[in-house]
Amino acid sequence: MNINKPSLQLQKGISNRKYGSLRKVFAASMVTSALVSTMMVPQAFAEPIEEVIVTSQKRVQNLQDVSLSITVLSGKHLADLRIQQPADIGHFTPGLYVTTSNTGDPIFALRGIGMNNGESNQNPAVTPYIDEVALPSIAMMGFQLFDLERVEVLKGPQGTLYGRNVTGGAINFVTKKPTHEFDASARMDYGRFDLVEFEAAIGGSLSDTLAARIAVKSVTRDGWQTLMLGPDAGPVDENNGAIDRQSGRLSVLWTPNDNFDMLLVADAGFSSSEVLGYEHAGNLLHDRSGLCSYGATGIRNENECASFAIRRDSVGGNPVTGDVELVSDTDNDPRTVFASFSYGNIDKVDSWGFNNTMNLSMGRTTLTSVTGYRTLDRETGGDNGSPFIVSDTFSVKSIKMFSQEVRLASDETWDGLQWIVGAYYSKDKVDDLILFNYRDHTSFSGLFDSTFYQETRDIAVFANAEWTLSDTVKLVGGLRYTDEFKQFSYDGHNEGTGPVPVVGYIAEVSDTEITGKIGVDYTPTDDLLLYASFSRGFKGPGFPATISFGENQLAPFEAEELLAYEVGVKSTLAEGRVQLNAAGYYYDWRDMQATTAVTREGIRLIVLANAGNARIYGLEAEATWHVTDEFSIRAGLNWISAEITTGEFEGDTPVQTPKFSTSVIARYQSETPVAGVLPFLQADFSYRTKVELALANNHAEVQEGYALLGMRMGVKSEDDQWELSAWVRNLTDTLYKSSSFGAGSGFLPGRRMYAEPRMFGVSLNYRY
Repeated sequence: MNINKPSLQLQKGISNRKYGSLRKVFAASMVTSALVSTMMVPQAFAEPIEEVIVTSQKRVQNLQDVSLSITVLSGKHLADLRIQQPADIGHFTPGLYVTTSNTGDPIFALRGIGMNNGESNQNPAVTPYIDEVALPSIAMMGFQLFDLERVEVLKGPQGTLYGRNVTGGAINFVTKKPTHEFDASARMDYGRFDLVEFEAAIGGSLSDTLAARIAVKSVTRDGWQTLMLGPDAGPVDENNGAIDRQSGRLSVLWTPNDNFDMLLVADAGFSSSEVLGYEHAGNLLHDRSGLCSYGATGIRNENECASFAIRRDSVGGNPVTGDVELVSDTDNDPRTVFASFSYGNIDKVDSWGFNNTMNLSMGRTTLTSVTGYRTLDRETGGDNGSPFIVSDTFSVKSIKMFSQEVRLASDETWDGLQWIVGAYYSKDKVDDLILFNYRDHTSFSGLFDSTFYQETRDIAVFANAEWTLSDTVKLVGGLRYTDEFKQFSYDGHNEGTGPVPVVGYIAEVSDTEITGKIGVDYTPTDDLLLYASFSRGFKGPGFPATISFGENQLAPFEAEELLAYEVGVKSTLAEGRVQLNAAGYYYDWRDMQATTAVTREGIRLIVLANAGNARIYGLEAEATWHVTDEFSIRAGLNWISAEITTGEFEGDTPVQTPKFSTSVIARYQSETPVAGVLPFLQADFSYRTKVELALANNHAEVQEGYALLGMRMGVKSEDDQWELSAWVRNLTDTLYKSSSFGAGSGFLPGRRMYAEPRMFGVSLNYRY
């Protein structure tokens, strides 16, 4: 579906403290609204901002008419900012924080709601959708972005139209659809670390009723890490973390008549890349009262931090002593890592996907069917972040999912009522074998294997309606009933000494939930929308999938619940040259699911469990300003206050929740030719304050505030057919962590990983 030619259906279609905080949020939003309504911009010669179309509510709408906080990045934004993977959108979306695994898989947290766990059987709290089909596993989220119409980031629980696992929100990746107009494009990039990137697409009419589009992308690049076997062994791989990925997509649109259309999409992705190595981070004392200096300051202190070998030989790696844990990285260079990778550092991925969307117009209603099927097979090596073999891993996983949604929607208002009703079914299977090598760990010497299988079934029915009471007032509401069932099995084996893992564990959990939303919209003018809403979302129960030596280590966790209150304003000002949107929100997060350190069977482990309740409230704003026809600015910010209110971590801040974050994108595009070409310059800036990467809120797992700067400059032809540019990301070579975990566990050493260094290159684009 081309954004300018939508399908038929889319064409027509608690405590005083809590309420005190809510009143503050509401008051702040009303002040923002008052400021918005009086804002004036004098540049009368600038063109109005183009209408931004979204389909977040299952029908075509202007972004400014949707009573929901949504950040939209168009295909052009994605290209101009070199957003290549889902993780890249985090720096340009207010309230969204993203950490990544050593394979590049993103873990999203939106307005503080997330899931700090990358196990393949876990569902995200912020779920990605590709053309309305959900990705149920975090392991499926490292795909390449190419040939996209736009990305829509929906904030807050989407309990009616999306259902489970969207407590934090949803991210819609909308691909470009075939049209009957011929178009073709190609782009080639060359950059640092021998980056070679190629992307191309071609589409058009095959007959009067058939149109097709094919798109491909290939990325190869050397790694940027230096991998060493030990402090005195010398480098063994000066380019660890190499990338070799290929992706493709074929879309076919059939429109035999004016009342029916069918879109078939098949895609594939392949990767034969290398995983990044972790840096050793040191550990907390078990009672959280102290921390070895290495973890606290990043500088090794021989008087306070035992080396790995000393720790292993003197106390046998015993995790119960309460002493500081082992540290081995001595060069203080976070981009040089010490590792053994006894199983290899490979990350091999084969993924396939299939979507079928059909729309049948039946007069005043449209019947829509969305079918999705996706598979992923993956082999991945892992290391513990030291030259010793104490927890090297090798994972072989297979994931399969199927989903079917059928919905009936009104094509027009029925006496002021516009509605959608539907039913949903999904089933996914996760099969994962993980090998553990503890050769140098005296307490767990030997080889372990851990195999788990999980099957999830989800059935839901839903209804959503918008009732126009007057020219200025509209009521919005919806409900969804969900029945979820999970079956989990686990087997472990030990070929060496030490404890015997669990064998033959089988369990199941089920849950039924009612979620939904109620709200009111007030539109005093065509250019101003005020809204208030209450919504409820949930994320289903599940099982931790970690190496286990007792069945209680595999105990299921319960569903989490989010009650969300939001007020907001959307405005268009200065004759369409300025858009300013703002929202205030209050979240009551109950039984939050999080990775945490617990002691079970006498062993301190990191597992996924219910970690207590939390209170979150905040303000966010986004603005777009066409200063002139040649110069535009886009900016966003988010301020948030978050605190865990019950449980072991009471008083701590939830993970991935910086108190303040902001981003600015400024672009100058000349409309006056210089030597026959049109020059342009773009700069982007993002900043976020300190963020905790673990529930323990310890020094070893915190990322201090940091800023990133990017630039892009070049020239393009007057007919916009070709473009030549140079670009740089992380211009100042800022060092910041992309993930960190384990420093509070007492079982294994803490590990952390840093994001890419400065990247730069040149790009040539051609469009026909």
